[in-house]
Amino acid sequence: MAYISPTWATTNQYVKYRLVIDLLEQDNILAKSKLRRRLQAWRTTYWSGGTYGSGTASVRNDLGTPSNEAISPSQVINLNTYTVLFEDEIWVDHNADGSKSLQVGGYFNITGIVNSTQWNDFTVILPTIPRGSVPTATAANIEEATTININKYNSGFTSTLRFEFPAGDASPLIGTIVDKTPQISYGWELPSSFYDKIPNSSLAQCKIYCDTYSGDTLIETKACLFNASVNPITNAPDVSAVIEDSNALTVALSGSNAKIVKFASQAHTLITALAKNGASIVSYKTTCLDGKISTLQENWLNFVESNIFDVMATDSRGLTKTVRYTLTLVDYVKLTANPNFQRNTPTDNKVKLSYNGNYFNDTFGSVVNTLALKYRYREKGTPTWSPLYTLPAPTLSGDTFSAENIILAPGGVETSFPYGLGYEFELIAYDEVSTSGVTSPDSVNPGIPATAHGKDWFKSYVDSYFAKDVNVEGQLLVNGVQIPQLTETGVQSISSNSFMPSALTTITGTYPQLIPMNKIRGDLNISSDLITLPKGYIYKIVSDLYGVGAGLGRITIYENGGSVSLLDSENLVTGSTETGGRSSCRGYGEIDLTLAASDMVIKVVCTLKVGTTMVIQNTHGLVVIEKLKKTIV
Repeated sequence: MAYISPTWATTNQYVKYRLVIDLLEQDNILAKSKLRRRLQAWRTTYWSGGTYGSGTASVRNDLGTPSNEAISPSQVINLNTYTVLFEDEIWVDHNADGSKSLQVGGYFNITGIVNSTQWNDFTVILPTIPRGSVPTATAANIEEATTININKYNSGFTSTLRFEFPAGDASPLIGTIVDKTPQISYGWELPSSFYDKIPNSSLAQCKIYCDTYSGDTLIETKACLFNASVNPITNAPDVSAVIEDSNALTVALSGSNAKIVKFASQAHTLITALAKNGASIVSYKTTCLDGKISTLQENWLNFVESNIFDVMATDSRGLTKTVRYTLTLVDYVKLTANPNFQRNTPTDNKVKLSYNGNYFNDTFGSVVNTLALKYRYREKGTPTWSPLYTLPAPTLSGDTFSAENIILAPGGVETSFPYGLGYEFELIAYDEVSTSGVTSPDSVNPGIPATAHGKDWFKSYVDSYFAKDVNVEGQLLVNGVQIPQLTETGVQSISSNSFMPSALTTITGTYPQLIPMNKIRGDLNISSDLITLPKGYIYKIVSDLYGVGAGLGRITIYENGGSVSLLDSENLVTGSTETGGRSSCRGYGEIDLTLAASDMVIKVVCTLKVGTTMVIQNTHGLVVIEKLKKTIV
């Protein structure tokens, strides 16, 4: 079939041209047409000039980019004979419905001789290529209907619909849905056989093929995909369970294995689950609302605190189902006891007990709860416990119990606990659940008195210190050495002959420790031995230097005998004037030391420097080391 354009004029009145389009073939599968395009020119009158010369001929489709062909310099345009200046072959795509029209244009130019003045185009309408119908389908669940829509390009065509499931599978299910239907929409229920192809998935794609026929001639086959799903509600596994109390004790108390005694029951769970349509059960789960979880088909949950259980099974498609079971709850209160054993008085041989606790003051169903309390003891440091002794019934208030100041009388003897000994005690509470008892420990220390005294003696049994003034009638001695009385102005009433050591010496024994010194005239430079202060105590160290006259005096206390000064008492110049016009001088200092973790070693150094014209009389150096109290660890 040929399509010929109108005859078009050129710049030479004797030269004309046209386009000739030949339809060579059509591809029904690919919906293409093959065309041959030719640009032809001719002369309408005789011309003795022969050739025209070189140039270019061009052809284009739909005003697009042209294809060009060179015109040879020897080209001759004949009289009333079509001379082909351009020729090619091309494939043209048809529209989706098979139709196709296009504009074809031509132009040529022979330099200086002739040209077509402009592009000239004409329309070519090609024969329609029959096209296959296009299917689409809506997503659907297996055993439910999808709608297949058929977009037909020719109302006279029919469609055969086929399926493949799962699409792309090595061995899919295939079959015909409908044969040569003229309908443009078709409802189709997905067959149950689809389940077996996806036992481990809840979704796969199904492919629909649409074969388009014109009579019995197959025009074309086109296809589409849609999602085929497993309905998660109707295909969830069937789940049931047996949940019961398997603790023989609590079953006997409540009278039923369908009851849960809070804190005490052992819940036995057994799940039965059935997967559907080719799936299999892959996991189980039981959750008690107290947070305890089992992932076994059968299990035992101990000491559950809730009567509500959620049972779940999951199949190989990931579909789950949960069923809740609620048993009768016995709201048991866990038994507790809080004892306080102590001596009746600090030096008493009696021990008294106060206690309180929580208790389930109700019935379990078949048995009413009871409460019993016992105690036992042993001397500290010994392995053997006494027999258990029963205590009187306590006071009950709701779900609590208590008792105050019960004097213990094991074996009927109240004075069974000598105050010089320490004891360990256990209070043991029993109820119908805690038949072995709930044990709560406590202890009592020896009842040694804090102090003791006689006619002419006083003794302290504990580390102590005085926070206020203490008046002492008579002299205050430390290890037989008199401690001078101190005032804010210095040491009082010490004669020049009280102490005259050649050097300080360490005074061992109990605390306070006193290091005296005295120098009447001349320079002084003496030091003590190393003094060890044991750990675990708080110490107060006081140094005081007092003299009559003027000069330079100093008491320094060093840690570990080194160069680090802990305390420095220094007297520089005259401080005041006494009766008789004598001048006095004094240096004073004090420090508190807390030795919690380790001992400390100290050394005391005393120096006194007298000027060339000065006289120091009745000089006294005093260092007191006092252990105050134990540290708190």
